[in-house]
Amino acid sequence: MSFSSYLVGTWERRFGVGTTLQIVNPTLDDVEVLVAFLDDNEKCLKIIKSELSPNDMWEVPVPKFKKKKFGVVKIISHRDHEATLGIVGFQRHILAIPKPVEIAFSEAPLAAIPKKYAQPELKRLLDRCP
Repeated sequence: MSFSSYLVGTWERRFGVGTTLQIVNPTLDDVEVLVAFLDDNEKCLKIIKSELSPNDMWEVPVPKFKKKKFGVVKIISHRDHEATLGIVGFQRHILAIPKPVEIAFSEAPLAAIPKKYAQPELKRLLDRCP
């Protein structure tokens, strides 16, 4: 797996499952990172942003959305709104059963999308998302 400027995955809130994203900047450069949560009908629900310094990690628990139980997450690294290489990521789907206390999870890498798609998607998300 190599680093990218654009990662895609899924988030889940059905059946007691929750999702956490882990985004890592393995480069020697500071990057800004945008995380966009979309529902299963391609509607943007929320964007959160952070800056990652070299070798930094950002753990993002997926927020709860009213009446939305699953969807797509898009993550783009950029500097001054220009997509730039700089991130790898993982998604964890976690199921916690209270009695008896049991926790199960699966972890998978976020899919890296070719850089040529990052800039148009970054602009679209910045223009259309809350």
